[in-house]
Amino acid sequence: MIPTGAQFGREYKLWVSSPTDVVDLSEFRFTFNVRASSVPTPNNAVIRVYNLSRTTINTLTGKGEYAYVYLQAGYLNSSGVIFKGTISQYKKGRENNTETHLDIMAMDGDDIYNDTFLSQTLAKNSTPEDQAAALQAAANLSSYNPTPPALS
Repeated sequence: MIPTGAQFGREYKLWVSSPTDVVDLSEFRFTFNVRASSVPTPNNAVIRVYNLSRTTINTLTGKGEYAYVYLQAGYLNSSGVIFKGTISQYKKGRENNTETHLDIMAMDGDDIYNDTFLSQTLAKNSTPEDQAAALQAAANLSSYNPTPPALS
């Protein structure tokens, strides 16, 4: 039996989360474009979700609480995370007279990449692990939770 939302054995899931809540948008029609870079810059995604209610749009865009997005896709029993990251912007729009959409623009590691500052001297014989630990402490990665609470 193919679950709802699956076509030709494909499955896809989309969640938007806050620190305390997860909104599952998997049952809605959505498209996505994920760009991965081979240079040191955050990867980004633009996800367009169609025909959300005004209440749902206001919930997601209202107070800035819903800050993370998770996109999973693949084939039945063999799907994986395509993208997970921090939402940088929402954009409401209209496709035509009957279809509306909400664009979700997100980057993975954008907040860490842009907001982390490290000013520290390391010992002459420091290892790459020491350098990584210093960066991790400066970025406060111990409190970074890239997995939505309901999916843990």
